Amino acid sequence: STLYLVLDFSHLFRNNMVGLNDYVHLVTNLAQ
Repeated sequence: STLYLVLDFSHLFRNNMVGLNDYVHLVTNLAQ
């Protein structure tokens, strides 16, 4: 859901050391 994506984005933004993999995952979910 959109809400989940926003929360996931917020999470990766706060944890930018490991955010790259999370961002790839996020974009993959958005593309589907």
